[in-house]
Amino acid sequence: MALRRRFSARARICKHVFAAQQALTRRDFQAFDQNLQRSRQMAEKLWNEGLRLEFRGDLALLGVQGAYWCGDIAAAEQEARRAIEVLTSVDPADRKGKLCMVHVFLGDIFLDREKLAEAAEAFRAAANLAERSTAPFAAIFPLQKLADALLEAEKRDEAVSVIDHCVEIENEFYASGKAGENLSRGISMTAPDQSLVRSDFATAERLFDEKVRYFAGSAANSTGIDVLRYQLHLAEAQYHQGNIEKAQATLTSACAAVEEQFGSRHPRVERVRRKLESLRQH
Repeated sequence: MALRRRFSARARICKHVFAAQQALTRRDFQAFDQNLQRSRQMAEKLWNEGLRLEFRGDLALLGVQGAYWCGDIAAAEQEARRAIEVLTSVDPADRKGKLCMVHVFLGDIFLDREKLAEAAEAFRAAANLAERSTAPFAAIFPLQKLADALLEAEKRDEAVSVIDHCVEIENEFYASGKAGENLSRGISMTAPDQSLVRSDFATAERLFDEKVRYFAGSAANSTGIDVLRYQLHLAEAQYHQGNIEKAQATLTSACAAVEEQFGSRHPRVERVRRKLESLRQH
């Protein structure tokens, strides 16, 4: 009977979590908040401590995502810091990578606000967590974002060092045989970034263009890859080769895509618009 109660309660909570996720997808933030709060209330009443703590961490992470998608960046930062406290107390070893994900969210929040030092600190914290985990290959993604923040802060030498470390991690991953048969050695996550930071803009343009074309489709991008960073780097590579019109077209496309996802007033949209306006002034 106790086992039945446990799974029934879990199913009811999951129902509200799923409803919150669906509301977020259709940008119904009122329904999102209602289902998130209901999930939290129900989760805190669970008798099983392990399950209660698991939900507490999951819902803290979902709260960050919701605040960020809503465009309330101040609230998103508060939710992120709260989630870091929650997840640190629940799972300090970050066995499931959730704490790493929150630090990445926090870095994105700072990057949208052009707080580059804070963004770099958050991305570095995420990378450190990933490197200490059972899946150190995952550190590549926050490290790439760390390099982005360093490049925007005009710290190219540091960015080169970070990307070189990404290449080392990728090489070790493939050498370990953990990549599996379905992931070809020719599919590199780091080669485009390495070309960009080393000012090989022609190669960077070709490789980032391939990334954008592949991941722009919803079917291909089922893993939630941040296509925007590929588009921004593609535009940068085009700009440095004197292809201003191509760079403007790339940023215009990027702005339209992110506006469709987050809405016209989201800080991420405003960030792309600032880059586009700066390009138009050249």
